[in-house]
Amino acid sequence: MAAEGAVAADTELHSDPEDGDPNYKIPDKVTAKDMLSKDQDDPALQKYKEELLGKNASHITGMDEELKYATQLASEKGSSNWLNAIPLKKYNFDLTKREFRDGISLRYARPLTNTPSLCPCGKNFSTTHALHCPKGGYTQIRHNEIRDTFANIMKEVCFDVEVEPHLQKLDGETFSRDPTKVTLKKMTLISLTDDVKKEVDLTNILTQKLPTITIKEGVQYKIEFQFVVENDIVTGLKYHHVVKRKGLNVDKDTQMLGSFKPDPENVVTITISENDMPSGMLARGHYSVKSQFLDDDKNVYLKWEWSFDLGKDWS
Repeated sequence: MAAEGAVAADTELHSDPEDGDPNYKIPDKVTAKDMLSKDQDDPALQKYKEELLGKNASHITGMDEELKYATQLASEKGSSNWLNAIPLKKYNFDLTKREFRDGISLRYARPLTNTPSLCPCGKNFSTTHALHCPKGGYTQIRHNEIRDTFANIMKEVCFDVEVEPHLQKLDGETFSRDPTKVTLKKMTLISLTDDVKKEVDLTNILTQKLPTITIKEGVQYKIEFQFVVENDIVTGLKYHHVVKRKGLNVDKDTQMLGSFKPDPENVVTITISENDMPSGMLARGHYSVKSQFLDDDKNVYLKWEWSFDLGKDWS
């Protein structure tokens, strides 16, 4: 393949005399340099572009409606800017692996992994439904992300910038003044490599120190949480942790769990995405973890600390 990325043309296109130079024609091999150097208003070049677009349109016609819509959105001007953005942590442009994977899946209408089966409104959960459901939370999440980004930019030039206040939600004709409460019941580390489960009781994490658990090096694992939501809707609940070894940060991750309606009688079970434990002599040792549950408005519902020893085996 040529360095300039040559594109094969099936036919030779000639410009009409009244359209421009009668002796000019698009060559059989058209490079990116040719496309940029030639006058973009040249009629022959426009015809060549229209022919290429026509070929792409024939592929799009055979797609289902959802994929066709996603492809059209991905083809619009500026739709790929997020893939080329500098990952500035200050503006939350530093995507995690989960966020990047979900972004690519949404871009090409691929199914998302580890999503709930039901929306808080009671209907079956899907990406399309979640993006439009006013009760499920993703509408608010999308709004809050734009609001917070704009506010952070304005704070650089103005001194009195404030985001909109968090409004008290209505519950029928009464106000619920009790604070929203997320109560953790249990955390389970599940090994996908050798089907081992390590359960940690979290009911007394505010008063008792959690025991250190031993984890085998190199395993593929996921973490399952069980919790109860009380008093009010939780919008955009996230799990965030920072892992340290010998005082140094070795891992940091944030996982979106979703939005949940209050139901003190129902224990919610959520599993975060799969990951891999490090392995090798240098990786073995003691690790400390600081975890927290928070929402899109930076409300922290719960903080706790736990630790694990990484070794050659589970015991």
